[in-house]
Amino acid sequence: MKKRFYFKRVLIFIIVILLGINCYILIKTGLVFLNKKPAIKKEKNKLNSLPALYTEANKIKSSNNGKAFILKGVSTQLFGYHDYDINIFWERFYLLDKLGINLIVAFINYNTPLKKIKQLDELVKKTEKYNIYLCITPTLDSRESIHHVKKFPQIQEFIAKRYQKKKHILYGVWAEPRNITPNEYLVLIKDTVNMVRRYQPSAIIVISGMSWGANFYDLDLNYLKNLKNIILNFHYYPAKNSKELSYFLKLNEDYPWERFMNKFPVLIGEFGGVWQEDFSSDENLFFIKKTVDNINQNYLNYVFYSVDLEEGLSLFEGLTNQLSKKGEILKNDLINFPPGSFTN
Repeated sequence: MKKRFYFKRVLIFIIVILLGINCYILIKTGLVFLNKKPAIKKEKNKLNSLPALYTEANKIKSSNNGKAFILKGVSTQLFGYHDYDINIFWERFYLLDKLGINLIVAFINYNTPLKKIKQLDELVKKTEKYNIYLCITPTLDSRESIHHVKKFPQIQEFIAKRYQKKKHILYGVWAEPRNITPNEYLVLIKDTVNMVRRYQPSAIIVISGMSWGANFYDLDLNYLKNLKNIILNFHYYPAKNSKELSYFLKLNEDYPWERFMNKFPVLIGEFGGVWQEDFSSDENLFFIKKTVDNINQNYLNYVFYSVDLEEGLSLFEGLTNQLSKKGEILKNDLINFPPGSFTN
């Protein structure tokens, strides 16, 4: 009897101890839960977190702190002449956002306001949400009439009015001007600036060079300088194929923007060694790397062409989201020389 009674007392004691331990754990857990701060989601700030940009001398600057600001990004024809599953574009958009781009150039055409405006609305919303600047630039297919260019200022007026509360949008005049005189182009620039700034008084206007974006020599630079808040945009493909490019590389010529970059902010909006074939060649990839080095050394801005489904020209392989060799160059540069504010 004594042994049984002793065993019961020991058992009760053990149960009481275990209950006490459980109560202590529950109390501590409850206190931790009550004091625990809500988890912060790792995503970019929502809406209106992007500082407006302006230009001063040869720099793009942030309105938040007045520091010089570098733009690095990609371009797309999806909102202009290309048609493919928009879900492919958004998948690539999110991947590029994670890599660190802060600019997208969306080429549009004279039909975009009629046919693709809802898609463009979505792009405006998402670029703002993910802290990415958006440059909307009219373009013209090489097979279409030059007369459509006359509609560009009115199109940009429509775009500026529609998005007049958005601070993260830049406005292009014409992606690749050609087949017009310098005076005709200056009129186009003037009309675009006036129409956009009716609704966006401080908007940055991106002006491409003539001859498919390559040449500013024939334009009145004093007139451009007086426009304020403008960026000169260069498209640069010096050779037709890898054979021509090999010869060109031996010449070691200066880049065309080097004569202008001390007076104006410069964006290299498209670049590659070749414009017709051999886009994936070693020579072309070498030229792209060499050009990126020059851009970084001079604190300039760039855009890679493109995120679309274009063999050799795309930053991705086929229909996949795997980066091409060209895409890997972009990725490595964004890691080593990320865009944004800097002191120089």
